[in-house]
Amino acid sequence: MPGLGRFGAKPETTQVLVDLCREIRALPADQRPEALLTLSADTLRAIRALEYEWILHAREEQVVPAPPWRWWVMCGGRGGGKTRPAAETVIDWAWDNPGIRMAFIAKDAGSRNRNMLGGDSGIFRRSPPWYRPRWYKTDKLLVWPNETIAELHTAEEPATLRGPNYGKAWVTELFHWNISKGEKEPRAWREGIKLSLRIGDNPQGIVDSSPRRTQFCADMLLGPEGKGGKRSVTQKQIDSGEWRIEHALVDDDGKKHTYVVVCRRWSSERNAANLAPGVIAEWRHDLRGSALEEQELDGKIGVKVEGALWSQEGLDAGRVYGIPPGVTIVRALVALDPTRSDSPTDEAGIIVGGLGSDGIAYVWDDCTLRGSPLAYARGAVQALNLCGAEGIVLEKNRLEESTRQIIRSVDPKVKWIEVQATDGKRARAEPVSAQYEAGKVRHVRDRRDPDKLQRLEAEMVAWDPRLKQASPNRLDALVWLIWALLLGEYRPPLIAR
Repeated sequence: MPGLGRFGAKPETTQVLVDLCREIRALPADQRPEALLTLSADTLRAIRALEYEWILHAREEQVVPAPPWRWWVMCGGRGGGKTRPAAETVIDWAWDNPGIRMAFIAKDAGSRNRNMLGGDSGIFRRSPPWYRPRWYKTDKLLVWPNETIAELHTAEEPATLRGPNYGKAWVTELFHWNISKGEKEPRAWREGIKLSLRIGDNPQGIVDSSPRRTQFCADMLLGPEGKGGKRSVTQKQIDSGEWRIEHALVDDDGKKHTYVVVCRRWSSERNAANLAPGVIAEWRHDLRGSALEEQELDGKIGVKVEGALWSQEGLDAGRVYGIPPGVTIVRALVALDPTRSDSPTDEAGIIVGGLGSDGIAYVWDDCTLRGSPLAYARGAVQALNLCGAEGIVLEKNRLEESTRQIIRSVDPKVKWIEVQATDGKRARAEPVSAQYEAGKVRHVRDRRDPDKLQRLEAEMVAWDPRLKQASPNRLDALVWLIWALLLGEYRPPLIAR
């Protein structure tokens, strides 16, 4: 565990400054300004430099683990304070290992620049003025004053990780990287940084990421499945907040090697003091009872649901960023799965998508909301007008006449597209799942709002129809949308591309 005395400062001198600050803080508030006036300019500068003594500000789970370890994985909840300890550790690596070559890898260039470099917790903000790296944007390099180098990559360009040698690495949001169809791990991980982190006496990497319901995430955080599907990590270890997975290997010469993965998990509430008041309570209220609440706020590590009709890997493999060039949307629709209560506690599913001239259904927006019939009527009509949709898709006989009248009061010209599938939620959803499997449905991601479809997908991969549990309203709305676009009676002629 690191102690006081960072960036060459003497630990004993730093401790004196810390004690002095505590003495001044213990004074009555009106006496503190006078006490500060008695200090020299050098002492005041040294006190201000305590901002960069990370050990004074870190929580226990944010302090770098005791050796040995190869990977340190932080899977805390959203806003839980994962970026800061990663950045602080990287800065320490740069200081302690002059001339070392490091790699930073993010999902895309935007998240890399916003989170790893910029922001309150990024490298630029956390580096002291006397040890701030230079940013060579064209070459995608950070260079510190002691010639330590960090090369910047993204998971979207895995080929850039072939060839270089690295001694340290920082990997952010790993479990949200794209996994190509038919593969088990992100290519930038399997063929990239895992093979590039290979020089020095102690190559190490940090991973900070909220978890995700994929086999890759479960294998890394809980250990690979053994006989009967059992994993090496127990629930007791997970509940403790920290566990270690030791991988024992034997080379061709019979020599044994081990590498250790240290995992830490904590909830968003652990970092509440550094977030806006009440914001986590708002998140809890918005996500209550959902799989996304456990994943994004509690850092819960989910494994694939045995009977689920969709997998996160399959959804990732079918994603596109924007409607592909040359494809025209020939029919846009808004699907609505309403609540039946005037004061609902659940949500009215509102999913937006359309049929492309290539015969593929594209899903691009989730406008689901909680509220009265008037509130979700307005939401559905607003979504319809925003994308110029033909009409609102709903299950036949699902809406009471009073609710229909409310929607007509918002837009008297609204067109209804009624669908009626086989009875039983599983029987309704299975044909839609088959369309996904056949590559006939694509989820359209927005780089400006990458989480737009996250809650919908979380419901899709967590729903097990065998348990006879209620299907979430987002999922129901999606099923009606795909029925109307691909499985209903309407068969629009495809436009020549």
